[in-house]
Amino acid sequence: MPKIEPGLSAPPELDADQMAAIAMEVAAASSRAVRAGSMAPDFRLRDYAGRRFSLQELSAAGPAIVHFYRGSWCTYCHDSLTDLAAAHDDVRAAGGRVVAIAPPPSPKFLGAAQAEAARLPFTTLVDDGMKVAVAYGVSYSLPAQLRPIYLQRGYEPPRNARAGEWLVPIPATYLITTDGTIVLGAVDVDYRNRLHPEQLVTALKGMRRRGNA
Repeated sequence: MPKIEPGLSAPPELDADQMAAIAMEVAAASSRAVRAGSMAPDFRLRDYAGRRFSLQELSAAGPAIVHFYRGSWCTYCHDSLTDLAAAHDDVRAAGGRVVAIAPPPSPKFLGAAQAEAARLPFTTLVDDGMKVAVAYGVSYSLPAQLRPIYLQRGYEPPRNARAGEWLVPIPATYLITTDGTIVLGAVDVDYRNRLHPEQLVTALKGMRRRGNA
């Protein structure tokens, strides 16, 4: 487990709403998320089995749904992944392909992350150094008062981040066409909220009707 910085002691107990409010304030000020109408930054990442995937490859046969989540230590993220898994058949029937992206887990959560990825019906990719989240503008540096709490819960600071930055993803879901254009971008600094997958299915069906999938 990473060492806590000098002077970074555990804060007084914070409840879920207080923790969310602190994180949301910093995330909202830091977010530079790419939006609908922009070209999606390409990426090439490995899954937990070591296989490489790129956005270009994922979207070659149809629209790609790229879902950024905070990691296996985040209980709210489990819910978002469960929702996507439940809607996966409908997404595939509408022509889409889902991929989930998160930072590397801490050693404590590696087994759980691998098991979760194996259960999901879509590919889960590991964003080393959070380079892809940064490229999409969906990251922020964790406030100091939350760091001891996040460490205890299994958060792992990215190894390749700038000194002093403990980057965390902002939950986000993008629908990207075969030519790399973002047609839907759902970004929410409140990590307790979830995008309803029915919105993705509706958007995919609309793209198919218009012939621009």
